[in-house]
Amino acid sequence: MKAVKQRFLVWYNHSHQRYGTLCAERFKSVLIEGQGNPLQMMAAYIDLNSC
Repeated sequence: MKAVKQRFLVWYNHSHQRYGTLCAERFKSVLIEGQGNPLQMMAAYIDLNSC
């Protein structure tokens, strides 16, 4: 299974001009501001940006 995942990752990175793992660039710190329930806003952010 490891070899299959590695081959797919190499192909995907090559065809999309990327490098690293599939989720490498997605995670970052973001300051969430705004009105409303901050916990609900964070849950929506996590749901929309989960890998």
